[in-house]
Amino acid sequence: MELNYTYGMKHKWSKIIKEKAELLRKKGYSYNQLSKKLKVPKSTLHEWIRGVQRPVKFSRLDRIRWIKEIQPLGAQGNKRKRECEIHASSGFASFERGYNQKVQERQWP
Repeated sequence: MELNYTYGMKHKWSKIIKEKAELLRKKGYSYNQLSKKLKVPKSTLHEWIRGVQRPVKFSRLDRIRWIKEIQPLGAQGNKRKRECEIHASSGFASFERGYNQKVQERQWP
């Protein structure tokens, strides 16, 4: 099974890749997962499989993951921001400058 495409002004993708993308989407792969696995831009994938929906259980799992992992990060960031505002209004401007510098130096995943 050949997964290559020809280079040119427009890429010519093989029918096998298009069919594999549709099959994997039906199995629950997200556009991001498909793009990484097949090495195809997400915009191209959208053209091919825009009518194919992921199974509902994966949408629910994505929502649960967001609630467990991502939402708390936003709450932590808001808490830090409030703490900085409290310290800045209390005359601790140097604390805020030091905190902002630490945030800028931090390596985000």
